[in-house]
Amino acid sequence: MKNKIIIKSTKKFETISFRLVFPFEEKEEDIAKIRLLPQMLSFMNSKYPTEEAFKKAKLENYIVGYDTQYAILGTSGFIMFNLMTVDPKLIKDNNLENIVAFLEECVYHPKLIEGGFDKFELEREKEIIRTNVNNKEKYLAGYLDYKIPPLVDNEGIFQRGIYNHLEQLDEVTPQNLYTFYQNIVEEASPYIFVIGNVKEDEITSLFNKYFKKNKQVKISQKNYNCFLKPYRKTPQVIVEEKNFKESAVALIYKFKDLKKEDKPVISMVRKLLSSEVSNILFNKLRTEEGLVYTADAINNSRYGLFEIIAYTDKDKLEYAKEKMLECLEDLKNPEIVTPLLEELIKDYLIAKKESKDYKGYILDDMMDEYFEIIKPEKARLNQIKKINAKAIKDIVSRMELDTCLYVKEKDDE
Repeated sequence: MKNKIIIKSTKKFETISFRLVFPFEEKEEDIAKIRLLPQMLSFMNSKYPTEEAFKKAKLENYIVGYDTQYAILGTSGFIMFNLMTVDPKLIKDNNLENIVAFLEECVYHPKLIEGGFDKFELEREKEIIRTNVNNKEKYLAGYLDYKIPPLVDNEGIFQRGIYNHLEQLDEVTPQNLYTFYQNIVEEASPYIFVIGNVKEDEITSLFNKYFKKNKQVKISQKNYNCFLKPYRKTPQVIVEEKNFKESAVALIYKFKDLKKEDKPVISMVRKLLSSEVSNILFNKLRTEEGLVYTADAINNSRYGLFEIIAYTDKDKLEYAKEKMLECLEDLKNPEIVTPLLEELIKDYLIAKKESKDYKGYILDDMMDEYFEIIKPEKARLNQIKKINAKAIKDIVSRMELDTCLYVKEKDDE
Protein backbone atom coordinates (compact mmCIF):
# COMPACT_ATOMS: atom_id res chain seq x y z
CA MET A 1 0.00 0.00 0.00
CA LYS A 2 1.39 3.39 -0.97
CA ASN A 3 1.70 6.23 1.49
CA LYS A 4 -0.99 8.89 1.21
CA ILE A 5 0.85 12.01 0.06
CA ILE A 6 -0.90 15.31 -0.65
CA ILE A 7 1.36 17.78 -2.45
CA LYS A 8 0.96 21.44 -3.37
CA SER A 9 3.81 22.35 -5.70
CA THR A 10 4.55 26.07 -5.84
CA LYS A 11 7.53 28.31 -6.55
CA LYS A 12 6.11 31.06 -4.33
CA PHE A 13 8.17 30.13 -1.25
CA GLU A 14 11.86 29.58 -0.60
CA THR A 15 11.18 26.81 1.90
CA ILE A 16 9.54 23.40 1.79
CA SER A 17 7.13 22.37 4.54
CA PHE A 18 6.09 18.87 5.56
CA ARG A 19 3.28 17.83 7.87
CA LEU A 20 2.86 14.19 8.87
CA VAL A 21 -0.52 13.43 10.41
CA PHE A 22 -1.58 10.42 12.49
CA PRO A 23 -5.34 10.41 13.20
CA PHE A 24 -6.76 8.60 16.22
CA GLU A 25 -9.96 8.37 18.24
CA GLU A 26 -9.67 10.31 21.49
CA LYS A 27 -10.53 8.63 24.78
CA GLU A 28 -10.97 10.39 28.09
CA GLU A 29 -8.50 8.13 29.89
CA ASP A 30 -5.75 9.18 27.44
CA ILE A 31 -5.93 12.96 27.96
CA ALA A 32 -2.57 13.24 29.75
CA LYS A 33 -0.86 10.89 27.30
CA ILE A 34 -2.13 12.94 24.35
CA ARG A 35 -0.73 16.08 25.93
CA LEU A 36 2.65 14.53 26.81
CA LEU A 37 3.42 12.46 23.71
CA PRO A 38 4.22 15.33 21.29
CA GLN A 39 6.64 16.80 23.82
CA MET A 40 8.55 13.51 24.06
CA LEU A 41 9.00 13.54 20.28
CA SER A 42 9.99 17.20 19.84
CA PHE A 43 13.55 17.58 21.11
CA MET A 44 15.45 14.30 20.63
CA ASN A 45 15.33 10.77 19.22
CA SER A 46 17.41 7.59 19.30
CA LYS A 47 19.95 8.89 16.77
CA TYR A 48 20.17 12.31 18.41
CA PRO A 49 19.54 11.52 22.10
CA THR A 50 20.18 15.00 23.53
CA GLU A 51 18.69 18.40 22.77
CA GLU A 52 22.14 19.64 21.74
CA ALA A 53 22.66 16.80 19.24
CA PHE A 54 19.15 17.26 17.89
CA LYS A 55 19.65 21.01 17.37
CA LYS A 56 22.95 20.36 15.63
CA ALA A 57 21.32 17.87 13.26
CA LYS A 58 18.63 20.40 12.40
CA LEU A 59 21.25 23.03 11.58
CA GLU A 60 23.27 20.60 9.46
CA ASN A 61 20.16 19.72 7.45
CA TYR A 62 19.02 23.34 7.03
CA ILE A 63 15.88 22.67 9.04
CA VAL A 64 14.47 26.04 10.05
CA GLY A 65 11.45 24.73 11.91
CA TYR A 66 10.45 21.47 13.58
CA ASP A 67 7.77 20.63 16.14
CA THR A 68 5.24 18.00 17.08
CA GLN A 69 1.76 18.84 18.27
CA TYR A 70 -1.69 17.41 18.86
CA ALA A 71 -5.18 18.58 17.97
CA ILE A 72 -8.51 17.42 19.36
CA LEU A 73 -11.72 18.10 17.43
CA GLY A 74 -14.68 16.61 19.22
CA THR A 75 -13.51 13.06 19.84
CA SER A 76 -11.23 12.97 16.78
CA GLY A 77 -7.53 13.42 17.46
CA PHE A 78 -4.41 14.09 15.40
CA ILE A 79 -0.72 13.77 16.24
CA MET A 80 1.27 15.96 13.84
CA PHE A 81 4.93 16.29 12.94
CA ASN A 82 5.82 19.60 11.24
CA LEU A 83 9.12 20.31 9.51
CA MET A 84 10.26 23.23 7.36
CA THR A 85 13.53 23.33 5.44
CA VAL A 86 15.24 25.68 3.03
CA ASP A 87 14.51 24.75 -0.59
CA PRO A 88 17.45 22.51 -1.65
CA LYS A 89 17.44 24.27 -5.02
CA LEU A 90 18.76 27.35 -3.20
CA ILE A 91 21.48 25.56 -1.23
CA LYS A 92 23.56 23.02 -3.14
CA ASP A 93 24.56 20.82 -0.19
CA ASN A 94 21.00 20.66 1.20
CA ASN A 95 19.73 17.20 0.34
CA LEU A 96 15.98 16.49 0.29
CA GLU A 97 16.61 12.80 0.97
CA ASN A 98 18.43 13.70 4.17
CA ILE A 99 15.37 15.68 5.28
CA VAL A 100 13.01 12.75 4.74
CA ALA A 101 15.44 10.42 6.50
CA PHE A 102 15.59 12.86 9.44
CA LEU A 103 11.78 12.89 9.59
CA GLU A 104 11.71 9.10 9.63
CA GLU A 105 14.07 9.10 12.58
CA CYS A 106 11.87 11.59 14.44
CA VAL A 107 8.67 9.65 13.80
CA TYR A 108 9.68 6.03 14.18
CA HIS A 109 12.79 6.04 16.38
CA PRO A 110 12.14 7.90 19.64
CA LYS A 111 14.68 7.90 22.42
CA LEU A 112 13.93 4.84 24.60
CA ILE A 113 15.35 3.59 27.90
CA GLU A 114 14.37 0.17 29.27
CA GLY A 115 11.35 -0.21 27.02
CA GLY A 116 9.96 3.26 27.56
CA PHE A 117 10.54 6.96 27.10
CA ASP A 118 13.22 8.80 29.06
CA LYS A 119 11.83 9.04 32.62
CA PHE A 120 13.73 12.22 33.43
CA GLU A 121 12.38 13.99 30.34
CA LEU A 122 8.86 12.72 31.00
CA GLU A 123 8.84 13.98 34.59
CA ARG A 124 10.17 17.32 33.40
CA GLU A 125 7.28 17.67 30.93
CA LYS A 126 4.77 16.73 33.62
CA GLU A 127 6.16 19.42 35.89
CA ILE A 128 5.96 22.01 33.11
CA ILE A 129 2.26 21.20 32.65
CA ARG A 130 1.58 21.45 36.39
CA THR A 131 3.45 24.74 36.60
CA ASN A 132 1.55 26.19 33.65
CA VAL A 133 -1.77 25.16 35.20
CA ASN A 134 -0.82 26.64 38.57
CA ASN A 135 0.27 29.90 36.95
CA LYS A 136 -2.94 30.09 34.97
CA GLU A 137 -5.04 29.63 38.09
CA LYS A 138 -3.51 32.79 39.55
CA TYR A 139 -5.48 34.89 37.06
CA LEU A 140 -9.23 35.21 36.73
CA ALA A 141 -9.29 34.46 33.00
CA GLY A 142 -7.31 31.27 33.55
CA TYR A 143 -9.55 30.27 36.45
CA LEU A 144 -12.63 30.62 34.23
CA ASP A 145 -11.00 28.41 31.59
CA TYR A 146 -11.16 25.35 33.81
CA LYS A 147 -14.09 26.40 36.02
CA ILE A 148 -16.67 26.72 33.23
CA PRO A 149 -16.40 23.35 31.40
CA PRO A 150 -17.60 21.10 34.29
CA LEU A 151 -20.50 23.50 34.97
CA VAL A 152 -21.97 23.25 31.48
CA ASP A 153 -20.83 19.83 30.27
CA ASN A 154 -23.64 17.33 30.82
CA GLU A 155 -22.08 14.70 28.54
CA GLY A 156 -18.45 14.64 29.69
CA ILE A 157 -16.96 15.81 26.40
CA PHE A 158 -16.19 19.53 26.78
CA GLN A 159 -14.24 19.17 30.03
CA ARG A 160 -11.60 16.85 28.57
CA GLY A 161 -8.79 19.37 28.94
CA ILE A 162 -5.75 18.60 31.06
CA TYR A 163 -6.87 21.27 33.58
CA ASN A 164 -9.74 19.05 34.65
CA HIS A 165 -7.69 15.82 34.57
CA LEU A 166 -4.38 16.68 36.23
CA GLU A 167 -4.57 13.45 38.25
CA GLN A 168 -3.87 11.53 35.04
CA LEU A 169 -0.32 12.87 34.97
CA ASP A 170 0.55 10.62 37.92
CA GLU A 171 -0.66 7.58 35.98
CA VAL A 172 1.56 8.13 32.93
CA THR A 173 4.75 6.08 32.96
CA PRO A 174 7.57 5.86 30.38
CA GLN A 175 6.29 2.40 29.45
CA ASN A 176 2.55 3.05 29.08
CA LEU A 177 3.23 6.27 27.17
CA TYR A 178 5.43 4.28 24.78
CA THR A 179 2.61 1.74 24.34
CA PHE A 180 0.28 4.63 23.52
CA TYR A 181 2.83 5.89 20.97
CA GLN A 182 3.03 2.44 19.39
CA ASN A 183 -0.74 2.27 18.96
CA ILE A 184 -1.07 5.77 17.49
CA VAL A 185 2.15 6.29 15.54
CA GLU A 186 4.47 3.31 15.27
CA GLU A 187 1.89 0.89 13.88
CA ALA A 188 0.54 3.33 11.29
CA SER A 189 1.63 5.17 8.19
CA PRO A 190 1.05 8.91 8.25
CA TYR A 191 -0.87 11.15 5.94
CA ILE A 192 1.82 13.33 4.39
CA PHE A 193 1.23 16.94 3.34
CA VAL A 194 3.91 18.83 1.42
CA ILE A 195 4.03 22.41 0.13
CA GLY A 196 6.90 24.03 -1.77
CA ASN A 197 8.88 23.90 -4.99
CA VAL A 198 8.93 20.10 -5.24
CA LYS A 199 8.40 17.41 -7.83
CA GLU A 200 5.63 14.96 -7.00
CA ASP A 201 7.46 11.87 -8.24
CA GLU A 202 10.60 12.74 -6.22
CA ILE A 203 8.67 13.33 -2.98
CA THR A 204 6.57 10.20 -3.46
CA SER A 205 9.63 8.06 -4.14
CA LEU A 206 11.46 9.33 -1.04
CA PHE A 207 8.57 8.82 1.37
CA ASN A 208 7.83 5.38 -0.01
CA LYS A 209 11.50 4.53 0.50
CA TYR A 210 11.76 5.71 4.12
CA PHE A 211 8.26 5.43 5.55
CA LYS A 212 6.21 2.38 6.40
CA LYS A 213 3.60 1.63 3.80
CA ASN A 214 2.24 -1.74 4.88
CA LYS A 215 -0.18 -0.36 7.46
CA GLN A 216 -3.46 1.36 6.71
CA VAL A 217 -3.74 4.61 8.65
CA LYS A 218 -6.70 4.40 10.97
CA ILE A 219 -9.14 7.08 9.91
CA SER A 220 -11.04 8.84 12.65
CA GLN A 221 -14.80 8.48 12.51
CA LYS A 222 -14.93 12.24 11.94
CA ASN A 223 -16.65 13.00 15.23
CA TYR A 224 -15.51 16.60 14.92
CA ASN A 225 -18.68 18.05 16.43
CA CYS A 226 -20.08 17.05 19.82
CA PHE A 227 -22.94 19.47 20.34
CA LEU A 228 -24.14 19.84 23.92
CA LYS A 229 -27.89 20.27 23.78
CA PRO A 230 -29.88 22.54 26.13
CA TYR A 231 -31.31 20.55 29.01
CA ARG A 232 -31.96 22.99 31.88
CA LYS A 233 -35.45 24.37 32.35
CA THR A 234 -33.95 27.47 33.97
CA PRO A 235 -30.33 28.71 33.93
CA GLN A 236 -28.14 27.87 36.88
CA VAL A 237 -26.73 30.88 38.70
CA ILE A 238 -23.44 30.43 40.53
CA VAL A 239 -21.78 33.06 42.71
CA GLU A 240 -18.23 32.70 44.00
CA GLU A 241 -15.88 34.91 45.95
CA LYS A 242 -12.19 34.60 45.07
CA ASN A 243 -8.93 36.36 45.85
CA PHE A 244 -8.60 37.99 42.44
CA LYS A 245 -8.16 41.73 42.00
CA GLU A 246 -11.09 41.90 39.60
CA SER A 247 -14.52 40.36 39.15
CA ALA A 248 -16.31 38.81 36.19
CA VAL A 249 -19.69 37.67 34.97
CA ALA A 250 -19.84 34.85 32.41
CA LEU A 251 -22.92 33.88 30.43
CA ILE A 252 -22.72 30.47 28.80
CA TYR A 253 -25.23 29.52 26.12
CA LYS A 254 -26.24 26.37 24.28
CA PHE A 255 -28.16 26.20 21.01
CA LYS A 256 -31.48 24.61 20.14
CA ASP A 257 -31.44 22.21 17.16
CA LEU A 258 -27.83 22.97 16.28
CA LYS A 259 -26.40 21.63 13.00
CA LYS A 260 -22.87 21.85 11.63
CA GLU A 261 -24.17 24.19 8.92
CA ASP A 262 -24.85 26.75 11.67
CA LYS A 263 -21.21 27.04 12.72
CA PRO A 264 -20.19 29.82 10.27
CA VAL A 265 -23.14 31.89 11.43
CA ILE A 266 -22.13 31.42 15.08
CA SER A 267 -18.61 32.46 14.16
CA MET A 268 -20.03 35.64 12.65
CA VAL A 269 -22.00 36.28 15.84
CA ARG A 270 -18.73 36.22 17.75
CA LYS A 271 -17.17 38.63 15.25
CA LEU A 272 -20.12 40.97 15.57
CA LEU A 273 -19.75 41.00 19.34
CA SER A 274 -15.98 41.18 19.79
CA SER A 275 -13.92 41.55 16.61
CA GLU A 276 -11.87 44.66 15.84
CA VAL A 277 -14.15 45.47 12.92
CA SER A 278 -17.36 45.28 14.95
CA ASN A 279 -17.00 45.23 18.71
CA ILE A 280 -20.58 45.59 19.93
CA LEU A 281 -19.67 44.34 23.41
CA PHE A 282 -16.81 46.76 23.99
CA ASN A 283 -18.68 49.70 22.46
CA LYS A 284 -21.69 49.26 24.72
CA LEU A 285 -20.04 48.08 27.94
CA ARG A 286 -16.86 50.14 27.85
CA THR A 287 -17.14 53.05 25.43
CA GLU A 288 -20.76 53.98 26.20
CA GLU A 289 -21.11 52.85 29.81
CA GLY A 290 -17.56 52.78 31.22
CA LEU A 291 -18.57 49.51 32.88
CA VAL A 292 -15.84 47.00 32.17
CA TYR A 293 -12.09 46.56 31.92
CA THR A 294 -12.67 44.27 28.99
CA ALA A 295 -15.29 41.96 27.52
CA ASP A 296 -15.11 39.08 25.11
CA ALA A 297 -17.16 36.47 23.27
CA ILE A 298 -15.82 32.93 22.96
CA ASN A 299 -17.12 30.60 20.26
CA ASN A 300 -17.05 26.88 21.05
CA SER A 301 -19.47 25.96 18.30
CA ARG A 302 -17.88 22.54 17.85
CA TYR A 303 -19.40 21.75 21.26
CA GLY A 304 -22.52 23.86 20.83
CA LEU A 305 -21.39 26.47 23.38
CA PHE A 306 -21.06 30.23 23.30
CA GLU A 307 -19.61 32.34 26.12
CA ILE A 308 -19.84 36.05 26.81
CA ILE A 309 -17.58 37.31 29.59
CA ALA A 310 -17.20 40.77 31.11
CA TYR A 311 -14.50 41.79 33.62
CA THR A 312 -15.48 44.64 35.92
CA ASP A 313 -15.86 45.73 39.56
CA LYS A 314 -17.92 43.43 41.76
CA ASP A 315 -20.62 46.05 42.37
CA LYS A 316 -21.16 46.45 38.62
CA LEU A 317 -21.61 42.79 37.67
CA GLU A 318 -25.39 42.79 37.53
CA TYR A 319 -25.55 45.93 35.41
CA ALA A 320 -22.86 44.50 33.11
CA LYS A 321 -25.00 41.40 32.67
CA GLU A 322 -27.98 43.55 31.65
CA LYS A 323 -25.87 45.27 29.01
CA MET A 324 -24.51 41.94 27.74
CA LEU A 325 -28.09 40.76 27.22
CA GLU A 326 -28.83 44.02 25.40
CA CYS A 327 -25.97 43.28 23.01
CA LEU A 328 -27.60 39.99 22.08
CA GLU A 329 -30.89 41.76 21.49
CA ASP A 330 -29.08 44.23 19.23
CA LEU A 331 -28.06 41.29 17.06
CA LYS A 332 -31.72 40.71 16.25
CA ASN A 333 -32.00 44.21 14.76
CA PRO A 334 -31.26 44.21 11.01
CA GLU A 335 -30.61 47.97 11.01
CA ILE A 336 -27.69 47.40 13.40
CA VAL A 337 -26.46 44.12 11.98
CA THR A 338 -26.62 44.61 8.19
CA PRO A 339 -23.98 47.37 7.82
CA LEU A 340 -21.69 45.62 10.31
CA LEU A 341 -22.03 42.32 8.46
CA GLU A 342 -21.05 43.97 5.20
CA GLU A 343 -17.82 45.22 6.77
CA LEU A 344 -17.10 41.88 8.47
CA ILE A 345 -17.62 39.86 5.29
CA LYS A 346 -15.45 42.29 3.34
CA ASP A 347 -12.75 42.00 6.01
CA TYR A 348 -13.01 38.20 5.97
CA LEU A 349 -12.54 38.02 2.19
CA ILE A 350 -9.50 40.30 2.36
CA ALA A 351 -8.01 38.19 5.17
CA LYS A 352 -8.48 35.01 3.11
CA LYS A 353 -6.61 36.55 0.19
CA GLU A 354 -3.80 37.67 2.48
CA SER A 355 -3.57 34.20 4.04
CA LYS A 356 -2.40 32.83 0.70
CA ASP A 357 0.91 34.56 1.42
CA TYR A 358 1.42 32.40 4.52
CA LYS A 359 2.39 28.81 4.01
CA GLY A 360 1.11 27.77 7.43
CA TYR A 361 -2.44 28.77 6.55
CA ILE A 362 -2.25 26.94 3.24
CA LEU A 363 -0.96 23.82 4.96
CA ASP A 364 -3.78 24.01 7.52
CA ASP A 365 -6.35 24.29 4.74
CA MET A 366 -4.82 21.35 2.86
CA MET A 367 -5.11 19.15 5.93
CA ASP A 368 -8.51 20.41 7.05
CA GLU A 369 -10.06 19.99 3.61
CA TYR A 370 -8.56 16.52 3.16
CA PHE A 371 -9.96 15.28 6.46
CA GLU A 372 -13.26 17.10 5.79
CA ILE A 373 -12.82 19.24 8.89
CA ILE A 374 -13.84 22.20 6.76
CA LYS A 375 -15.52 22.60 3.40
CA PRO A 376 -13.47 23.40 0.30
CA GLU A 377 -12.50 27.07 0.12
CA LYS A 378 -14.99 28.04 -2.58
CA ALA A 379 -17.89 26.52 -0.63
CA ARG A 380 -16.74 28.25 2.56
CA LEU A 381 -16.55 31.64 0.88
CA ASN A 382 -20.00 31.21 -0.64
CA GLN A 383 -21.39 30.26 2.76
CA ILE A 384 -19.89 33.34 4.41
CA LYS A 385 -21.15 35.66 1.67
CA LYS A 386 -24.70 34.40 2.17
CA ILE A 387 -24.86 35.19 5.89
CA ASN A 388 -27.38 37.97 6.45
CA ALA A 389 -29.18 39.70 9.31
CA LYS A 390 -31.99 37.14 9.20
CA ALA A 391 -29.52 34.27 9.74
CA ILE A 392 -27.93 36.12 12.66
CA LYS A 393 -31.32 36.78 14.27
CA ASP A 394 -32.31 33.15 13.82
CA ILE A 395 -29.21 31.72 15.51
CA VAL A 396 -29.34 34.25 18.37
CA SER A 397 -33.00 33.33 18.94
CA ARG A 398 -31.92 29.71 19.32
CA MET A 399 -29.39 30.51 22.07
CA GLU A 400 -30.48 29.31 25.51
CA LEU A 401 -28.73 30.50 28.63
CA ASP A 402 -27.34 27.50 30.50
CA THR A 403 -25.18 29.10 33.19
CA CYS A 404 -24.59 32.52 34.70
CA LEU A 405 -21.36 32.55 36.69
CA TYR A 406 -20.37 35.45 38.92
CA VAL A 407 -16.83 35.46 40.30
CA LYS A 408 -16.48 38.32 42.79
CA GLU A 409 -13.41 39.83 44.34
CA LYS A 410 -13.36 38.81 47.98
CA ASP A 411 -13.79 41.61 50.53
CA ASP A 412 -10.69 42.55 52.49
CA GLU A 413 -10.90 41.18 56.00
